[in-house]
Amino acid sequence: MSKNLDHTVLQFAVRDTGLGMTEAEIERIFSAFTQADSSTTRRFGGTGLGLSICKHIVELFGGTIRVKSEPGRGSEFSFEAQFGAVVQSDLVDAEREKLDLSGMRTLIVDDNAAARLVFDHILQGHGLVTHTAGHGEDAVAELLRAHAAAIPYRLLILDWKMARLDGIETLRRIQAALGKDSPLCIMATAYDPDALQEALGTTQVAAIVQKPITGKLLLEAIHSAFQAGPVAFATGGKAANAVNLGELHRLLQGTHVLLVEDNVTNQELAMELLAAVGMTMDVAGDGLEALDLLERHSYALVLMDCQMPVMDGFEATRRLRAQPRFADLPVIAMTANAMAGERERCLSAGMNDYLSKPI
Repeated sequence: MSKNLDHTVLQFAVRDTGLGMTEAEIERIFSAFTQADSSTTRRFGGTGLGLSICKHIVELFGGTIRVKSEPGRGSEFSFEAQFGAVVQSDLVDAEREKLDLSGMRTLIVDDNAAARLVFDHILQGHGLVTHTAGHGEDAVAELLRAHAAAIPYRLLILDWKMARLDGIETLRRIQAALGKDSPLCIMATAYDPDALQEALGTTQVAAIVQKPITGKLLLEAIHSAFQAGPVAFATGGKAANAVNLGELHRLLQGTHVLLVEDNVTNQELAMELLAAVGMTMDVAGDGLEALDLLERHSYALVLMDCQMPVMDGFEATRRLRAQPRFADLPVIAMTANAMAGERERCLSAGMNDYLSKPI
């Protein structure tokens, strides 16, 4: 909305096509422990604190939150907030002088469309010329085409775990076909980077980056890729976990767990993480469905979301604990609720421990 040397004022708007609200409901929607329609608490969960917290945060940024809504058609929430101007550090400027990224032809290969967009946005923002491919076969074909046309790629961003042809096999085919003319490769993974390094064997990459990707992480990896030396690991500055992934895989291989989660995105993320260490799983979308699966199958562990429709995780856990045969079944809560006392609430329902979302 406005900008000067000291600060920038930005406007944000979020529109949905949900239940909508009346004027009377809008007047109280920002009050703590309030929802426009009290029946939504029973159907969808929630404390009624979200918008109250949003209002407080926006006001701390010197802004105002507003809402326009129509019953049955949805709502639009908007706010303005003031942010300090970003000043580029001398370190960043020095790094840019070392390596000019402007115009560098880069191929991004990932079977996840959202991941491709993230890479694309970051790289284009720093002047690189990007192209994308959704599969390993497409990447090999594009690199060969570009090489034949004398417009080769200098950099390859390649995901490890992809359907059809994974990143390692894709890279091996590229290096076999192009030899010394192969682009420098940065391999990305949502899994353990040490496991990726082990899986690579003698196949060479210039750097490894761990998802989720940030601009800083990716740029550091690119600079490392164009410097001589061992493979660089970019993991967001977090120390490597001392647990050996291979040993963990052996311990958990074949362990069958029940994942109770109503959000499809969270289901997919948890399933991917569990599968990475060799675990198998069934998925339930609510507590009632979970109880039905527990009656018919045996599980070594239950991962239980707390807020779900039909039956929440607390009630489901209380019901399964009422049956003696489930007395020793480990139940781990998964909750996005950061309120004080949430851990105690989980334990009192019969859960063994809890994980805070995002996982």
